[in-house]
Amino acid sequence: MEVNQIICGDCLEVIKGIPDKSVDLVVTDPPYGVSLKKKNMPYMIGDHINPMPRLYPDIYRVLKDDGAIFMFTSMSYMTEGFHSFQTYFKLHNIIIWDKINPIYPRSKSHFRLQYEPIFYGSKGLHILKNSKCGDIIQANIPRGHIRKHPSQKPVDLIKKILLSTLDDKVIILDPFCGVGSILVACKELGRKYIGIEISPEYCEIARNWISAIPELLFV
Repeated sequence: MEVNQIICGDCLEVIKGIPDKSVDLVVTDPPYGVSLKKKNMPYMIGDHINPMPRLYPDIYRVLKDDGAIFMFTSMSYMTEGFHSFQTYFKLHNIIIWDKINPIYPRSKSHFRLQYEPIFYGSKGLHILKNSKCGDIIQANIPRGHIRKHPSQKPVDLIKKILLSTLDDKVIILDPFCGVGSILVACKELGRKYIGIEISPEYCEIARNWISAIPELLFV
């Protein structure tokens, strides 16, 4: 299986070609029914429903027996997500991304949205590299010139998650890689990765972003 690549295609189909028990970690930010797009952009899978329940069987299949999954979700989809997630994985933590620079609500009937939950679960027994890390991680929302995607996640946040689990001799899968934030974190830490993205535009942005990062030299 070729690693350190981004495959342009529908992850529901592409993942079927990944061998059983070949991935150590899945880290992903699925669309989970939140349609954030520019004007006149076409609708895609996940814009209005959470596609993860359809993907869980194959994620379970490709994960090694001690593999784990970190999945971003939202407050409104957490209740729906609990049952389907725990059908396949043991839920260990709900990690909280504490947004240092949160956005203000569009409606005056809502409090400011200052956090985002991340499900952390495993297929079997998964041992953290650093279990002293807390389940609240602070990081800025990417803004300005570094923002390439409407729901882009901070690379620093992903790196903190990756540093808490496993070592550098692993393969990490992101089936919804977008513009590549998770893959960038992988490359900066010397982790092997496979990204899948349905949008050719985002694939190109991700490849360009990753190619601009120098290769790490390990002795």
